[in-house]
Amino acid sequence: MEITELIRHDIFDLFENGCIEQIYFGSDKKYFYPYYGRLKEIDFLKRIYPLENMVTTDERFNNVDEEMWQHTINNDTWGGFLMTLGLT
Repeated sequence: MEITELIRHDIFDLFENGCIEQIYFGSDKKYFYPYYGRLKEIDFLKRIYPLENMVTTDERFNNVDEEMWQHTINNDTWGGFLMTLGLT
């Protein structure tokens, strides 16, 4: 079975935005399901990508790991990293 483009985008929307359970006669509940589970996002990505060996285009850093650390831990300027990679 193949996952269609539409379903793939729906899955990424769920990870990025969560979902809202409509509760009648009360306030709605929002659930968030991060794709990285209970890990920190950068730790999850280190498990599936060799970040220390990946070349960065930013000459201030030696590798993608250093660049990610700067933009996700030191300064939260990237937001969700997989979305930045354009994998959605």
